[in-house]
Amino acid sequence: CIRDRVQAAPQLMGQLAAQGFSNAQFHSRAGERHRPARVSSDASGGAAVRAMKGEEVQDLFYYSTRRLSLRKGERAVVEVMRTTVGFKHVYTWEVDLDKRNASTPDTQSSPLKVAVNQVWHQIELQNQSGRPWTTGPALILQDGRPVGQDLMTFTPPGQSVRVPMTVAVSVRGTAKTVEIDRQHGAKKLRHRTYTRMTNRSTLRIVNSGKTAVRLLIQARARGQFFQASHKGKIEQQGHAPGADPLTDCASRARWELKLRAGETKKITSQHHTWSRE
Repeated sequence: CIRDRVQAAPQLMGQLAAQGFSNAQFHSRAGERHRPARVSSDASGGAAVRAMKGEEVQDLFYYSTRRLSLRKGERAVVEVMRTTVGFKHVYTWEVDLDKRNASTPDTQSSPLKVAVNQVWHQIELQNQSGRPWTTGPALILQDGRPVGQDLMTFTPPGQSVRVPMTVAVSVRGTAKTVEIDRQHGAKKLRHRTYTRMTNRSTLRIVNSGKTAVRLLIQARARGQFFQASHKGKIEQQGHAPGADPLTDCASRARWELKLRAGETKKITSQHHTWSRE
């Protein structure tokens, strides 16, 4: 199983780093005192939640504990909450189709090109504790060994949150966009004439692992998507007030797929971009 643990608030972590204390030192210093937290029932009827007494005040949630006394030189680690929740593995890939020609190959350098993978392996946690989870660093362990560490954002009770683990090793994706048509004088708007370019994008995703994965893909492009294979969902984002409604608009396409072990899929989409004549 994989366990998620919030080590400390970001402010506390920063203060300790400034004083020269590492995470390892923070958890293994001699003279630390650990106070047991109270046990309460899960508001959702699930597993028991061990947590401090707490109350909601406006948009804040306060935890309180008994008075704590420390002798000079002592430090204390106080557990705020401990609970068991379900989780799911999810792989995410965000693609900016406008960056396809961002760089030009250097003919004087080595022919070896390093592949850059943008597919992330994340875990999705459901907050069933009945208490909010605050923002803080999260350490993800499997069989006692760390497999990832990143920031877990604020999560109200009953909501889910994704915590990035690492860039995927066995799930990789590549994107290619080509212009397949250009029509001059395709549209006139406010005494302006526009050329319309039709672009076709191909996303190739490979799962070289031994298990099936759930994959969420989001592709963004300047212009308007009008076609997306594999039941992709298109979202037009519009443009800012006063901006050109054609050249300054953007849109997104989203896919949710299941990729079997060893499977390769090719996803295609088409979108229009515009330029003034």
